[in-house]
Amino acid sequence: MIASLADQPGGEGLVAPASPVSGAALPWATSLAIALGANLGDPFATLGAVRPLLQALLEGLLEERGQAGGPLGSPPSGSGGSGCGGLARPAAAPLALDRPTPHPLSSAGPKPGPGPSPEPGSQPSAIRLRWSPLFRTEPVGGPPGQPAYLNGVLLVEGVGALEPRPLELLQGLQALEEQFGRQRLEAWGPRTLDLDLLWWGDQVVQAPALELPHPRLQQRSFVLAPLAAIDPLLVPPGPGAAGACSPGPSPSQDCGSLLAALLPRLREAAPQRLPGRTGWPE
Repeated sequence: MIASLADQPGGEGLVAPASPVSGAALPWATSLAIALGANLGDPFATLGAVRPLLQALLEGLLEERGQAGGPLGSPPSGSGGSGCGGLARPAAAPLALDRPTPHPLSSAGPKPGPGPSPEPGSQPSAIRLRWSPLFRTEPVGGPPGQPAYLNGVLLVEGVGALEPRPLELLQGLQALEEQFGRQRLEAWGPRTLDLDLLWWGDQVVQAPALELPHPRLQQRSFVLAPLAAIDPLLVPPGPGAAGACSPGPSPSQDCGSLLAALLPRLREAAPQRLPGRTGWPE
């Protein structure tokens, strides 16, 4: 597989609703994560350009229902009009907040050092965006001769009180991909932009265009390396995460441990962390 988690078709057949996991709160239950990748054209310029558009898309989805001009911002004038720098947002209504007042999105890079993830069930005071550093990675599978990828991850914390709408977010991500010239010509082929929804809280989705949590995220170094750079103790969902058959994750399931166990088994070179620069300072 190349440095993309899946080659999914367009938005057809998005009919399966998300269903929450029963049981105790899980470490990832108050967050969502999106993987970013590109290996055609100028990948750094592409990821730098899509970054504010992705934030704008999330602001549109996460703003309080019916709130006009709140801290998260409002869509441009006209219902169903274009936002995100010309990106046409899905016509579906935005997500509703269960809180009495909207909470602003704030951007934050990786913590200065390793630290514990939030306690299961805890709610951050605001919805927070945490961008990983970018990594140069080798293609995994797919046609030979592909250029290297740039990969990163966006972790959105504090979404536990929101009504999840992962299929709506998927539509927005696919629209962004199309805006940047994404063409699905061959399985695992090169791409100008690839955006994958990894998880949204404890939601389980089985649909033709989306599976949540992503069934292969713990097997991909180009996902685990950015996640571990944000927080090596972050515990992502993985095999068995969709069920309540175990009381909870073990310490070995954090991103840092998963990555350390995966690296010796890689057939490709390990992801190479890139220094921050203008457009992507992390």
